[in-house]
Amino acid sequence: MIVRNRKKTDLSGGEAQKSVRGYGRAEDTPALTEQPEQGRGYGLLRVQAFTARRALPVRGAAVTVVKNTAGVPEVLYSAVTDSAGMTPVMVLAGIPQSAAMSPNDGFADIAKRYSYDIFVMHPDFVPMHFINVPVFEGVTSVQNVDMIPGNPGAEPERMITVNERTNNL
Repeated sequence: MIVRNRKKTDLSGGEAQKSVRGYGRAEDTPALTEQPEQGRGYGLLRVQAFTARRALPVRGAAVTVVKNTAGVPEVLYSAVTDSAGMTPVMVLAGIPQSAAMSPNDGFADIAKRYSYDIFVMHPDFVPMHFINVPVFEGVTSVQNVDMIPGNPGAEPERMITVNERTNNL
């Protein structure tokens, strides 16, 4: 199950998953069963957490997807990575295909509306914060997260921030 729009939504009929601060069993986090219709303004996002230069998946990482609108953050999804280090697929509004295929001077403003922040936390690793992560209509995006081992219980405010916006967005 993933937590969506601050409400718990059980998409599999299984046992409830712990909140983003808890680290539940990966088996309690099934894949999302609903798929958006092609061309309907939605893209898919999946987060994949690894360590040791992507050699080892990180199980039990808490992932939160946030949309900042006018400076007000809204939690859209919370999920926990499974034994492969992956979250379920999340459905999000995406950059329209028409805008992505012919970017112009106004494309940066359009891209901002369809960009998200992703927080990835695990008690054994340094927390990660990705800002301006774009999602494109009709595309499955995978956000790879290279987790860095940390000292458990030390400095929870220490976080690595990565800006995913490029000059092209």
